[in-house]
Amino acid sequence: MELNNNDNPSCDHTMWNISSNDVEHAKESIKLRRAEVEARYAEEKEALDAEFAMIETLERAASEFSLKLNREQIQAVPETATPAETAISEGSEEKAPSRWRLHLGNRPLDLDGSIGNTPTVSR
Repeated sequence: MELNNNDNPSCDHTMWNISSNDVEHAKESIKLRRAEVEARYAEEKEALDAEFAMIETLERAASEFSLKLNREQIQAVPETATPAETAISEGSEEKAPSRWRLHLGNRPLDLDGSIGNTPTVSR
């Protein structure tokens, strides 16, 4: 049995009459949505960049603090004392390396004008 399109109420031909105005309206709608997405992306990217910069600043400050503290400890130890005597006087046999020292390893400092342009201490 063959259905006639006129008999089928769900097949409305006026629904498929698309004019150039309809196409332009759809294009403008998509352009607006795209601009909104790009604006949200730019805002979120800026926020993440700011967080990243803050963490890098914290890392540099912690590194500088660690290096300064290490230099002060090296200068405070008398040259005549042996490492074993120093460890005994501090109340422990041997201290484990700090997490910052382990994290930094032998990585060179950033000497491009950032916080604390101090050279590394040779060991």
